[in-house]
Amino acid sequence: MDKKTRTWAFVAIFVCGAGFRALDLGHGIDGGIRESWREADYGAVARNFLREGMDIRFPRIDWRGEGPGFAEMEFPVIPWTMAALYRLFGVHEIYGRLISCVFGLLTLLVFFALARRLLPDAGALFASGLFALAPLSVRVSNAIQPESVMLFCYISAVLAFLRWQEKETWTRWLAAILVTAAAILIKIPAAHIGVLFVLLIVRARGWKGLFRPRVLTFGFLALLPAAFWYVHAHRLWLEFGNSLGVSNESHWIGLDMIKHPRWITAAVFRSLRMETALVATLPGLLAAPLILWRKRRDQAAWTILAWLIALGAYYLLTIRTTGDNWASYYHVVSVAPLALLFGLGAGEWALRAASSARVRRAAAAAFLLPLALIAAAQWGKIRFPGTAAMGLAVMILALAAAWAAGAGSLKPRLWAGLAVLLLAIPPFLGLQIARELHPTRYAGLYECSRSFSPLIPPGALILASGGNGIELTGKPTAYNASYMFYWLDRKGFDIPRERQTLEDVSGYVRRGARFFVLEKDALKARPEFESELDGAYRRSGECAAAILFDLSAPRDQSVLR
Repeated sequence: MDKKTRTWAFVAIFVCGAGFRALDLGHGIDGGIRESWREADYGAVARNFLREGMDIRFPRIDWRGEGPGFAEMEFPVIPWTMAALYRLFGVHEIYGRLISCVFGLLTLLVFFALARRLLPDAGALFASGLFALAPLSVRVSNAIQPESVMLFCYISAVLAFLRWQEKETWTRWLAAILVTAAAILIKIPAAHIGVLFVLLIVRARGWKGLFRPRVLTFGFLALLPAAFWYVHAHRLWLEFGNSLGVSNESHWIGLDMIKHPRWITAAVFRSLRMETALVATLPGLLAAPLILWRKRRDQAAWTILAWLIALGAYYLLTIRTTGDNWASYYHVVSVAPLALLFGLGAGEWALRAASSARVRRAAAAAFLLPLALIAAAQWGKIRFPGTAAMGLAVMILALAAAWAAGAGSLKPRLWAGLAVLLLAIPPFLGLQIARELHPTRYAGLYECSRSFSPLIPPGALILASGGNGIELTGKPTAYNASYMFYWLDRKGFDIPRERQTLEDVSGYVRRGARFFVLEKDALKARPEFESELDGAYRRSGECAAAILFDLSAPRDQSVLR
């Protein structure tokens, strides 16, 4: 492939990737969000920085009860930057999405550089196309949460570390430290990247290589900023009792799971399902072991395998979190190594194919189909069924494209099968993006908040439905749901679903709660809770998704005793 063709191919991939990341970019923190709890928390922290002080060391949340709201969380660089932009240009929630989008575009460029370092031209282009198209990398690139910035630093850290290992200069060493430290500071789960670095050092220099002064200093300095921040953040938790899922939830695998084999099996299945639907796809899962076996002596394959080992250890050790359905964005770190792995296979297939021109046409067709699916969903408003329903059609199209590219003439037939699997990956990814466009899961609750807001006096503390506070293994989970507080612009308390009793509600009333926003979906835990509340408190409002109770004047004062 000549330089001009390669350059224009990367430009086309970048433009398409930028277009995907611009979809759903224009809306604020409303009913069209996916990660509602996370985005509303970040919006609230940004708003509270603006109103209550810009000291980045003291982020404040809205579900603070009667306290000041200082909360343990990751380093709040995103909400603080949003607040700074609010001060300069006015309050517009889209700033948070624009910050993520800018870093999402920068991540594309960094990944392109990493792919070109590890793979031949054809493989690098294929991997870059997959990364640009991966639903999770698209999703976090326009979400108001830290994953987009973290992913930029995370992939930059891998690239910088490989460059340092290739040529050990002080500037490359320092660059690798800075981006690694930034990734871990912004999102502490990124620390699993250290496993990849250890494996790379051991392969290159043996176990003794880990104890070289420069390597030890690298590890110390990369962890130091995060250590300082999380020690400070944990003190906020100990003093004020607020945490965004750090200390108020159990993350780690434990021996207690032996007593709950069904739960751990379900958690592993959920994790694999998220990897399949949002990252690897089913064809990719089938292709991955084949590529690793065929390329087992390749240095790039070994690097990718070491990266996947680090991810496997991370997902297993934190299975209580990464195995939950809501935690899909924790799996965004899988996108880069899997895209590289499939690019490695595509590069080998391209070398073995009968005609490079036919290979290019087949690859172009594989990537044009997802564009058509996304365009149909975006402008044609077509709603697609699940990937299981359309999977057969996608595989048939991939088979036809592979045959047209000359895969059927390859010897051995193994590469023909691999070509089919690889060419099926882009349509599966595009289908998932098309299905995720314009989410409306929280639209009903958002409309409820707009109708309830005039009924609640400014400054009144509210009680709102939260999630489950205890998982099936008996460990605590973060149950605080932030969106209703943010939409109503009120402070107050969350009530976990297993504590939906009049006695618990009365406890919150004694602490200052004056209105209760009860989500109807939360009544599934205790359907009789609604009639109990009706007997004790007056309804102030109701909509399709929630009921507003006035707690300030109970029908029977004995409920407060």
